[in-house]
Amino acid sequence: PYKIIEGASYSLAAHYDAALDQYLDSVITIIAAAQEEEDIYLDDFRGDIEDWVVDAIMGLGLDTAKAVLRADRNMILQQADLEEETLNSVLTILASEFADEAEFQYLLKNW
Repeated sequence: PYKIIEGASYSLAAHYDAALDQYLDSVITIIAAAQEEEDIYLDDFRGDIEDWVVDAIMGLGLDTAKAVLRADRNMILQQADLEEETLNSVLTILASEFADEAEFQYLLKNW
């Protein structure tokens, strides 16, 4: 998307187009919002979550709290070789960090 933004910017500089300018602003807004999403690295939970559990989950390529929360729970259980109770505990700890976000409030209520 960055090359598209660059090309559109050059085009606007050469010949102004209100529709292209508005579209470019909307694309930049979407990208900025995605980059501002708050997340926490899984390593930051060492101490709250046992090291071997953090290592097992990170071994699946899930490096942040939101990546874990959004991942398929059955996949985590099977591939990280965790017991359900352990995973529930991990998910509760992680989700509690984002309790003000609707996406994760639901998760907290269902464990």
